[in-house]
Amino acid sequence: MNILLRRYIIFTCSISIICIISIIISKVLFIIVTVKNNSMRPSLEDLDRVLAIRYSSMMRLDRGDVVLVWPPRIPQDRRFSEVAPNIKRIIGLPGDAIAIPPAEGQRYPDESERCWSWYVPPGHIFVCGDNLENSLDSRTWGPIPATNILAVVVLKLPRRRDAADA
Repeated sequence: MNILLRRYIIFTCSISIICIISIIISKVLFIIVTVKNNSMRPSLEDLDRVLAIRYSSMMRLDRGDVVLVWPPRIPQDRRFSEVAPNIKRIIGLPGDAIAIPPAEGQRYPDESERCWSWYVPPGHIFVCGDNLENSLDSRTWGPIPATNILAVVVLKLPRRRDAADA
């Protein structure tokens, strides 16, 4: 009887420790974010949810990765507590030269130019929303520091019923 009780205690303690470690890792490593705009349409719609892994400088980023980034500049009419990270797609990595034609209705910076161009310096990335006509991104900000990356999106989660009904 003493051996069974001891095995039961060891088993329950082990399960408890595993659960506590799993909860800590999930809170530190993963983020669930609800999309709050249409800048990533059609890939991500307003009120879609995504699972993201917190970014570390040891992670390898590729063109096409979807990331959560802090805007490099906070608009003057907003406090930092009101600013949320933006979900954008990486289209440029350090050393890339980016050339993008203006969206319809936008003017060229100079009539002699056919497109806007940027150079992505070391330690920076260039991000854009998939919905170019409705996205505030690196076309406005320029390349952003990699330190502004909060997380890398790994999975689009099913919509909540209450969000789908709204």
